[in-house]
Amino acid sequence: MFDPGEDLHQRGFARTVFAEQGMDLTALDRQVDRLERMHAGIAFTDVFQLQKAAHTHLIAARLSVPAEPQPVALARQTSGERQR
Repeated sequence: MFDPGEDLHQRGFARTVFAEQGMDLTALDRQVDRLERMHAGIAFTDVFQLQKAAHTHLIAARLSVPAEPQPVALARQTSGERQR
């Protein structure tokens, strides 16, 4: 008679799966969650710093671009139009 459990160790399992050799996956999951939470705080800080730098850059760009033409540029345009 053939007993399928007789040569179970010779089957093609990636790893043995028996009730006696169980793993505590919840403890492993808790450790991973704890590590992810630590990195999430670091990532949140990085995003805040990036937003602050972008905001500072945007303000500097707005201040460096004149909203209206300079009086010298207007004088050149006006004198150029008169010469035509």
